Amino acid sequence: MAFDHKTAEAYLAERDYDRAIAECSRIIDAHPHDSTAHRIRGDAFEFRSLGRGEGSAQDHQQALNDYSKAIEIDPKDATAHAHRGRAYFWEVIDPDKAVADLTAAIELGPRPWFYRWRGDAYSQKDDLAAAITDYSKAIESDPGDSEAYTSRAWKYECQGEDDRAIADYTSAIEIRPQDDHAYDGRAAIYRKRGDYDKAIADDTAVIEIERRGIRYFPLRVCSAYVTRGKTRQAKGDFDGAIADFTAALEIKPQISFFHFRRQAYKAKGDLESAAADLRRADELYRAGKYDEWRPRWFDEFTLLRD
Repeated sequence: MAFDHKTAEAYLAERDYDRAIAECSRIIDAHPHDSTAHRIRGDAFEFRSLGRGEGSAQDHQQALNDYSKAIEIDPKDATAHAHRGRAYFWEVIDPDKAVADLTAAIELGPRPWFYRWRGDAYSQKDDLAAAITDYSKAIESDPGDSEAYTSRAWKYECQGEDDRAIADYTSAIEIRPQDDHAYDGRAAIYRKRGDYDKAIADDTAVIEIERRGIRYFPLRVCSAYVTRGKTRQAKGDFDGAIADFTAALEIKPQISFFHFRRQAYKAKGDLESAAADLRRADELYRAGKYDEWRPRWFDEFTLLRD
């Protein structure tokens, strides 16, 4: 007996994961060997796991269980292999299993994004050459895959091939002007080269893109302001830097943001404002209100020592 999966797929597309799971479960209860229902439910569990905090591990494991069941029922389901492979490198961080599943998917029915996902898995294995090869295959199969360009650009940058990286970031932006990661990556290279005006232009594009999602991802907007602020400070535009750090603080006060603004005030010679930011940061620190986001190199003690 054939079942209609359109309702579950519609819920999944609407990000209504609870209803997608319920609809798939209804189908599975009536027809336990429906591989498509298991796969769709696996997707719903996997996507729901990304925003569930403490419940994410349970959802992620259920997603793996559903993908595995779908493969058991239909070993030739390329999409089930690919989605389980994606799940392995998304959260479990088991790149070997991810590569194995994605290789199986490619052999069964290659899709451009299967190559891109396997490239991501190879990246986790630090196999940059294999990753670049797969991203290139994804681009050859689908020249409109902006994510493949962005991913390949990052690997080129890791290898010190900045010109090729800029070319790929630019291609990604031309394909999808809202690709904040491509702007961010290109800005980083411009910043490294001391081409601050171009870096600031790209930082500004990131801010404009991220502000559209401020309700859902406020810290990403803060990160964009902080990044532009650091670029402006490197250029010597201390007032511009202070304005950007202030914008980040207005969205969400954090110790590191006070730290960055304090440094800009000090560089400007406004020691009174710098001292005020030190006091505000110290108040947050003593209250145990540590940063939800920070650069990897930053720790709160830096603020108190410097």
